[in-house]
Amino acid sequence: MRGAAMILDSSGIIATNYHIVNHPSPTFSVYIPEKGSTHSARLIGYSPLTDVAILKVDGLPPLTPITPAAKPPAPGDPAVMFGFPDSESRATAASGHVQTGVARNRGTTTIDNFTYDGMSFLVSCHMVPGYSGGPTVNPKTGQTLGMNARYYIDSKVQAESIAISDVMRVKTEVLGGKPTKDTVVK
Repeated sequence: MRGAAMILDSSGIIATNYHIVNHPSPTFSVYIPEKGSTHSARLIGYSPLTDVAILKVDGLPPLTPITPAAKPPAPGDPAVMFGFPDSESRATAASGHVQTGVARNRGTTTIDNFTYDGMSFLVSCHMVPGYSGGPTVNPKTGQTLGMNARYYIDSKVQAESIAISDVMRVKTEVLGGKPTKDTVVK
């Protein structure tokens, strides 16, 4: 499976979608286009309910981590989704705007009798395979609003972004070694 990821901190902690890394292998190849290098990453925790996975990349060269947005986006805010749909490993961007405010609009998911509604928002960008896991950014502020994901409404694909607050919550739970009902620490 191909997808994108976000650098969460300079120690090599990255985030992507759980649906990208949901297979038996505990390690993954991560290509860093800015450096033209490939590195090994290992899955250290995830939340299948929010579709967030946290990985650790060993030997990652110094890169600038994302800047999480200080407040949730509002409908009409500009948005750019970044991804890697190209087989040549070139980053692409799709611009649009936030269509819905942050809401529990992913629908309910139940695992082990625990029901969770993921915090997300819809974006007017045209999203294709390879964008999953990449950042959704406000181009005016440079702040990351969320993580790209796809959502299906009546069998129609919608560009969705998982709220950055959910991504950072899963990161905190995984790194703190204190999983909740929807987070697994490896």
